[in-house]
Amino acid sequence: MAMERDCDIAIIGAGVLGTCLAHWISSLYSARVCLIDASGDVASHTTSRNTGVIHRPFYLDPVKKGTFARAASLSYPMWMKFARDFSLPWEQVGTVEVALSDRDLDVISSYSEYAESNGMSREEYEVLDTHGLQAIEGGSVKALGAFFSKTDTSVDYGLMTRAICGTLSGVSTVLGRSVVRIVEGEGYNLTLSDGSTLRARTVFNCAGANSLRIAHSMGLARDLSVFFFRGGDYWRLRQDALPSIRHNIYSVPRFLKFPFLDPHFIVRYSGVRELGGPNAALVAGPYVYSGFSESPLQALSWLFERPVLTRLSLLTNLEFLGMVRSEWESSTSPPEGMVRRLSSFIPSLKASMISGPGISGVRGLCGEQERFRA
Repeated sequence: MAMERDCDIAIIGAGVLGTCLAHWISSLYSARVCLIDASGDVASHTTSRNTGVIHRPFYLDPVKKGTFARAASLSYPMWMKFARDFSLPWEQVGTVEVALSDRDLDVISSYSEYAESNGMSREEYEVLDTHGLQAIEGGSVKALGAFFSKTDTSVDYGLMTRAICGTLSGVSTVLGRSVVRIVEGEGYNLTLSDGSTLRARTVFNCAGANSLRIAHSMGLARDLSVFFFRGGDYWRLRQDALPSIRHNIYSVPRFLKFPFLDPHFIVRYSGVRELGGPNAALVAGPYVYSGFSESPLQALSWLFERPVLTRLSLLTNLEFLGMVRSEWESSTSPPEGMVRRLSSFIPSLKASMISGPGISGVRGLCGEQERFRA
């Protein structure tokens, strides 16, 4: 759509967050809303590069993670209704989280309390012993026990976001132009990459990986820096391999504060099954889906981006460098490396069962120098 020069609200970033925000605001208020994204389409990056799983809040501590748990519980039926109204994929494949140690069994036991406190019905989940696990996975998955969240659902967030964009009323969309500068005056003056300008009363920064760069351009959050990690290299399983596994398979996280650091087996809504996940290989930008950087110039630009001390403190930290090296080895020696990581609970998995690469994504880790150092 043609861009209006003035608007009430400018939303930077047309991923699932920015698009849903535009939908919500425009449905409640008679406001002129402008949705801006540097890509040529909505949901071009992180929104479309993930496992596509809507998790029920069985693993979220209702005391420590109560806000997230409540959001997950409330949004689930909303997403379900939207998917059905617009004939979008909605496959309740379920998630099995396996216990590999006695400590993991204790965690799984707590999941039942979490699930009930977070609004899940008793029919939605089940605690499995070894026999129960064998019954639903045909003996392909080995563990001391497991938690089975039956209503975890596989979707396509990209399709959902594009469908939401199609429902927007009274919203101007500006695609293929990035925000390069924001100046605060009477409201905010935005300069776009093609030289055009836009004046807005309010700005929402939903730019994902680029949100910190935008904040820096306004003189905000100057003490923060972001490191990018390719947070998921997935490998597609042959259709005839391990046919009994029809659920997402996760292991209880080694580090409960960071539940995204363990590899897993997922079933996409199309029936395609993939394995992989969080190898966390350090990369030089938010859209580096292979290799370390898009170009040597990008790598240098990332290295000397302010605040420089944050990067130098990490890049001279032996523990951090050791982690980067091990994660890069996992990333550059697939699929064997990823298969080894999952063989602890899927022992019959072999590298020969892989048909090719799946989808990879990038996540950002943001923090201050002292927090990174810690």
